Amino acid sequence: MCLLLCILSGCEECREIDCGPYHQYQFTVFGFEYDEIKNIEVRSFKKGTNYTEPVSEWLITPDNALYVYTRDTDVFLITPSPDKVNFKITSEYDYEFYFPTTKTNRRLSEITDIPSQVEYCTPSLQRSECSNTQISSYLLDGTLHQGGILPFSK
Repeated sequence: MCLLLCILSGCEECREIDCGPYHQYQFTVFGFEYDEIKNIEVRSFKKGTNYTEPVSEWLITPDNALYVYTRDTDVFLITPSPDKVNFKITSEYDYEFYFPTTKTNRRLSEITDIPSQVEYCTPSLQRSECSNTQISSYLLDGTLHQGGILPFSK
């Protein structure tokens, strides 16, 4: 009887599921001239390996990313184009950003994000949209920073 009632009423069960790690697709640089950031080499590493186990690498250039300059703050916001380069920053890896023109190297590690959850219902498989989680903290060259768009200086 209970099974028949469940079938007739839809018997939908909902629960909370994790949205997954945060992905950030942009970063900022300041103190650089435009010609100094035309080529940015980015490598991801297996987390916690002290940059010894590479996973992926990307070359970020004006051909595959949008460079927006803000004159009053002297900052470039760099957003790689997802259809040209499969670049993202996530808490699953550590990263190294190398600026060849100035021989500047920046290391990003210990990225932590604020997890979020959504409601997921069965049997309809209806799912509410994941609200983006956000980066809560990270180490940049060994110095602790709190949230925000990742800044790299010369």
